[in-house]
Amino acid sequence: MGEVQTVLVAGATGTLGRHVVAGLRAAGCWVRGLARRETGFEGLDIDEVRACDARDPTAVRDAVAGSSIVFSALGSSVMPGITGRAGFAANDWRANRNLIDAARDAGVHRFIYIGVAGTESTRHLPYVAAHVKVEEHLQASGLEHTIIRPTGFFASLSAVLDVVKWGVAPVVAGGRARTNPIHEAELARRCVEAIRDDERGVIEVGGPEILSRRQIMELAFAARGKRPHFISSPAFMARAGGVAGGLLHPLHPRLAALLSFYSHVMAHDCLAPVYGQARLKDYFKQMP
Repeated sequence: MGEVQTVLVAGATGTLGRHVVAGLRAAGCWVRGLARRETGFEGLDIDEVRACDARDPTAVRDAVAGSSIVFSALGSSVMPGITGRAGFAANDWRANRNLIDAARDAGVHRFIYIGVAGTESTRHLPYVAAHVKVEEHLQASGLEHTIIRPTGFFASLSAVLDVVKWGVAPVVAGGRARTNPIHEAELARRCVEAIRDDERGVIEVGGPEILSRRQIMELAFAARGKRPHFISSPAFMARAGGVAGGLLHPLHPRLAALLSFYSHVMAHDCLAPVYGQARLKDYFKQMP
């Protein structure tokens, strides 16, 4: 990367952001962390802290000023336990639009954004549509940029461990849909490589194992020391879930988006080029 770069990491206290901060610090960057609250920075080795709501364009401009690279992992989680009624467009789009606009106006050298793998077939889903809208705004901004599209994080799949603790789990269409999720630490390493090597364009990335949804459930059962028991649902149930999500949207946009998203991914493949070595089985076993 040449001279020391000042990298603003937006979402620095999140699941991915914390690993990216550590990787950038190890690479010799000066790291400025942006998050909504200062309380999440405890234990994080970081040079500078900026706490503000990225949906406030004035606050974002102040945070971006002086940065040479902006890395955005801003975005609402798909973890089911996260509360809040607002949809993904209301949070993710607004915050990242402000960040992109501030970076453009400040003359930032480069912008890196974390999107979602497989947008060609999933852009109709509200969760994915919000990411696509950000990508399109970034591409039109004139900024030099990299878009990194991972499959699911291991951390987001940890919710499966809560499902199987009851001794039974649902599968759609036999659980045959496949994906290759990636450990968030290895995704962060891929992000730092892209920054270090000045990679541009779109990078899709997944983990080293291609697993069916049923196999993921079986790994979760094994980690909890339980014998697998499944409730099978036909493929049309996934389509029904998508319809139900659409009907629910006026009442609870976030819950509706999650229902549509889960209904789709349970019945469709989501694969990306293989990267890393971490195995989901080992990740599940170390979870409390």
